[in-house]
Amino acid sequence: MGFEVFNENFFGDDLPGIQWFGKKGILDIGGDLNAEIVLTNSAGGGVPISGCYNGYEVRIVHRTQGLITRHDFGFEAHLREGPGPETCYDKLEVVASISKEQWYRKRPSFGRVRDMVGKITAFIDMHRVKTDVVPELVAEAKGLSLQEEDFDEAVHDAVSVAASNINNEGLESQIRFLVETCGEGVVRDILASSSAAPSA
Repeated sequence: MGFEVFNENFFGDDLPGIQWFGKKGILDIGGDLNAEIVLTNSAGGGVPISGCYNGYEVRIVHRTQGLITRHDFGFEAHLREGPGPETCYDKLEVVASISKEQWYRKRPSFGRVRDMVGKITAFIDMHRVKTDVVPELVAEAKGLSLQEEDFDEAVHDAVSVAASNINNEGLESQIRFLVETCGEGVVRDILASSSAAPSA
């Protein structure tokens, strides 16, 4: 059994519209946001073990601004039932026996899997773009006499995280973001000012 089938079986019908590509699934959650779910061997820290996948990394990614936030959902933390061997999914055993998914050391119960899927789904749903709730939230804010400045810090933090991610991704990501957001002229102004500056 390959990664795609394993992931489809693990999540069932809880994430309609998700597309699986091997270890990675991509789900459009509205606006310019995607949720990415990646079967990983480094969930929850620790030393990665080749071939043994111990959880999912869930990322919320803006199509132009990059990573917004991420969270690890480790099998050990969510699927383990009492003392005993740790729980992880072993690709090596899948290769050896493709008739069904193989859990190395200990296979989790169906109830535990459903609970973990529910937590991942809840994390994704929290970041879905739900434009229909905006009027309701605006009305509630006005009812509490909140002003624009009450949201300044949250907006600034959100933009700062996105900006930091873009800057860390390198020159191409920076230029692409500026062109898509502000237009080509902003980048050309930087290029012109740099070419006009005297060389050291």
